[in-house]
Amino acid sequence: FLCRSMQVMPAMERRSMAEEVVSTITSSDVGSVYGMAFSADSASTLYISVANSANALCNNKICTLNIVTGDISIVAGSGEAAYADGKGTAASFNDIIGVVVSADGSELFVADAGNNCIRRIRIATSEVTTLAGNGQAPKGDVDGTGADARLNYPGYLAVSSDNLWLYFTDAFNRRVKKVEIATGIVTTIAFSGENKNADGTGTEASSKAPFGLAISLDDAKLFVGAHDDQAIRQIDLESNVVTTLAGSGSGGSDDGKGEAASFSRPVGVVVSADGADLASSCPIVAPPVE
Repeated sequence: FLCRSMQVMPAMERRSMAEEVVSTITSSDVGSVYGMAFSADSASTLYISVANSANALCNNKICTLNIVTGDISIVAGSGEAAYADGKGTAASFNDIIGVVVSADGSELFVADAGNNCIRRIRIATSEVTTLAGNGQAPKGDVDGTGADARLNYPGYLAVSSDNLWLYFTDAFNRRVKKVEIATGIVTTIAFSGENKNADGTGTEASSKAPFGLAISLDDAKLFVGAHDDQAIRQIDLESNVVTTLAGSGSGGSDDGKGEAASFSRPVGVVVSADGADLASSCPIVAPPVE
């Protein structure tokens, strides 16, 4: 994949930023890793989410990977492509995409894409519950509370620094939504669901394929890796105004400012530790499409 950065990594490898050295963390067949998030209390513990990967060690599971030793441990998931709340391996997922650590470090939030719902895992106990959506109900595009909400292949997630809001891309509905963590209330904040690329306010804007997601350090903006838009979109969280931060809309790898730059189907986005830069990955293998 191509990794780009803007002012404002998919085998299990790590890169020393000081030395610019890439090394392999583990040679184990962990499966297709779609999401990664560092533990809040350990710089060496990486949570990984693994989508359907037959016979892989972490198939349909959330695992921890120690980036120093390479040790892998299962946090939750039976390995079966199924839906079940429960503790540790008594729980089941189906095609996990994004994972993010809560602002207070006590929970994981998981985009259980194949079950069309958002799951939460209490880190201390490995207890898995469903925050929004219903893995036993048909897919859909309905705002609502908890199990009454209907989603269609949620992708990546971002959590506010006050731990009040969880944002996620509802990928096959072509929308960005938020869920109030305390209540499970789901609300659409951006994109019409139409298969087109247009800036605007809230659902007046459109995206062909919103997938990757990151939040600014001040909780003021969301950044969206809009795969088929071939652009990075920006959502102002006070006004819900959607603009194109960078990308011409045509595939390419040109550097430049704003629409002078070009991307080839960007997915992942991440904000730098100081909040000044945004990085995006453009994978060779495209994310799932409906």
